[in-house]
Amino acid sequence: MAELVEGTYAVICVASGKALDVKGGSDKSKTNVQQWNPNYTDAQIWALSNFSNGWQFKCSLTNKCLDINGGSVTSGTNVQQYDDNNGPRAQRWSIVSDGGTYTFNGKSYDTYRIHPYTNSGLSLAVSGSSTAAGANVIIWTDVPSSNGQRWIFVPVSVFTEGGTYFICPVGDPSVTLDVSSSSTANSANVIFWPMQESNNQIVRTAIDAETFNTTFYFAHSGKCLDVKGGNPVNGTKVQQYQSNSSGAQK
Repeated sequence: MAELVEGTYAVICVASGKALDVKGGSDKSKTNVQQWNPNYTDAQIWALSNFSNGWQFKCSLTNKCLDINGGSVTSGTNVQQYDDNNGPRAQRWSIVSDGGTYTFNGKSYDTYRIHPYTNSGLSLAVSGSSTAAGANVIIWTDVPSSNGQRWIFVPVSVFTEGGTYFICPVGDPSVTLDVSSSSTANSANVIFWPMQESNNQIVRTAIDAETFNTTFYFAHSGKCLDVKGGNPVNGTKVQQYQSNSSGAQK
């Protein structure tokens, strides 16, 4: 069994083969979460992050979290999306392998149960183990034999191979990553700068087909977005550097 790692996934229910989905692709807090036919739209892509107090599921469409309504960790409570509030009761989850597998689109995946972090006696569940598109997702008393409570994680990319992008902070999309002074040199500094749509602000993607790790190449230089020295600590310089396939560039 491969260990589940942080990344972006479609989360598929074993009972139905349908995906965890934000209803209607709405960006509003308190929008219901359901199961729906897999279509790999952003409403079905979840970014998983593993914190000391459990896993967080964040919808790629909305940047909102998979959330237990009102933080009421009791059987039958509805599941929705809600603004990230770092809530340990409502927005943190345990993901536990059940030792099984499920074949989806011709490929075998390990199966998991998803528990509220504060109560392993409950599980994320499709109500009534329904196989219908639009069936509601809730938390329910853990029943290990229930396929409506078993899930697989199918890696997906939020990018298109060879696509071109600007990388902007969510809080201010008028600025973007920029190679300072349009330098083509190794180690040239990467900064935020007002959007000018120039080639030193445009990146293109190369995506690993198995892991979906993504490398970004600046259009003006062909060099990669790179963490200096591969040093994963606060304050490390971000730069451009020639491609070397290291983790500093993924």
